[in-house]
Amino acid sequence: MRIFLTFILALSALCAFAEEPQQTAEKKSEGSPVKVSEAKPYYTVCTFNMLYNLKYWNVRKEIIKSVMKWYDMDIVGTQELSDALVADIMRVGGYKHVGIGLSKNGRLNNAIFYNPKYFKVVKWGSFWYGPNPEKRSRGWDSFEGQVRACVWAKFENRSTGQIFYFFNSHLNHLYHNERLKSVHVLKDQIVKIAGKGATVICTGDFNDSPESAVLQYMTQDGFINNVRDVCLTPLHYPICSSHGFTAKTKHGSVIDHILTTKDISVLRYAIVTDGWLKYEVDPPLVPEDIGDGSNGYFPSDHYPVVAKIRFEKKDSKSEEN
Repeated sequence: MRIFLTFILALSALCAFAEEPQQTAEKKSEGSPVKVSEAKPYYTVCTFNMLYNLKYWNVRKEIIKSVMKWYDMDIVGTQELSDALVADIMRVGGYKHVGIGLSKNGRLNNAIFYNPKYFKVVKWGSFWYGPNPEKRSRGWDSFEGQVRACVWAKFENRSTGQIFYFFNSHLNHLYHNERLKSVHVLKDQIVKIAGKGATVICTGDFNDSPESAVLQYMTQDGFINNVRDVCLTPLHYPICSSHGFTAKTKHGSVIDHILTTKDISVLRYAIVTDGWLKYEVDPPLVPEDIGDGSNGYFPSDHYPVVAKIRFEKKDSKSEEN
């Protein structure tokens, strides 16, 4: 059956956006023969919970691929991909990734996808949200199946040589106290791995609002900022990022976030609500629970959150780690 990918062009201001799992704490990257490109005036960063559920994945993955290509995403922190689904996303073309299987059965993976034309991985690793971040373990309040982790990577900009660090997380959805403990670990690990003077981007499904104690702890000392707070232009669809396939935009909360250090300028910010797939003829096998007939079929129960950023020049002394 033929399908047509249709996009609501409501986000015209954003059209400029257009491995095997490792259980080690850190992994050196191997060299790549990718041709060095000229520096871009901006880069597109995204955080995207893609929903691990295999239900209707054959429909959803095509929308995800189209959204990533349409917005010309340069680096994407994902949540809830299984190891097998990572391979499907890699077929978008032009991306590489780092990541680990969080669960023993390989069901979840907080993979980081990046465009190797612009970025080179120097090294990457992971840590766990629990009493001992260096070892795979469940959290403080979680039952055995609730294992949460952060995947991080040290990147080099191929055209400028600038170093930056990328941390991608998915925090516990049940316990506020565990999320609060987790961001304490996150902030400590950022300093330990990258250093206080480093250029840092954090993405993730934090399962908490910008006003929560969890997000406030991350930004309270000014070391790192929520891009919503420092964006140079008005926010686009800033109200809701988790919609449960209801296509809502006005009710709910933003729980998916991008955080950056102050040496990164945030030019645009949007919650992308326009990625959907429309059929020429309504197929009986596509269910109403991933969208309704009028609004199309959505890629996930979360909207991707996107920021257009610019790396500002900085003293090389801050890139020692």
